[in-house]
Amino acid sequence: MNLRNKIPQLLLLLPLILLTSCGRKQKNIFDFATVVPPKKVHQLELPAIKRIKLIVDESGNTISLEWRHDQTGHTIVNSDIHFLGYNVYRFAIDTFIPHHPINKHPIKEKRFTTTVKQQAHRYIVYPVYEYHHKIIEGPSSKIVGI
Repeated sequence: MNLRNKIPQLLLLLPLILLTSCGRKQKNIFDFATVVPPKKVHQLELPAIKRIKLIVDESGNTISLEWRHDQTGHTIVNSDIHFLGYNVYRFAIDTFIPHHPINKHPIKEKRFTTTVKQQAHRYIVYPVYEYHHKIIEGPSSKIVGI
C-alpha cells in the first residue's frame, strides 16, 4: 500500500527529469576514433650548428657572428619538420641564457651583425624548426664571447 502512494509521485518526477536533460548534448564517454598523436621530436635528432666564430670590427662597436649549419649530412627522419631560421641570444657573462632572442623573427642567413655598447657579452645560436604548428629549437651552438 505504501508503494501505491509513491507511484504517482514517481510518474510526476519522470517528465521533470526528462525535460531537464533536453537541449544538452549527450556526452560520449567512449571515444572509438583512432587518433595518432604526433611523434615527439628530441632536440638531438636535429642538425647542430658547427664552427661558430665571433668577429669584432676595428672600432669595437660592431660584432658579427658566423656559423656553419650543414643539413645535408644529417637526415631528419620526420618530414613534418620544417626549418625556419636561427635565433641569436646575447647574455652577460654571469647570467643565464635569456628567454627571448635578439632577433624578432628567425633569421635565414648564417651571419648576424649587431652593435654593442660593452664587450662583456656571450652569444649563442639555435636553429629554429616548426613541427605540427609548434616552434622548436634545435641543438645550440657553442657559447662565444669576448
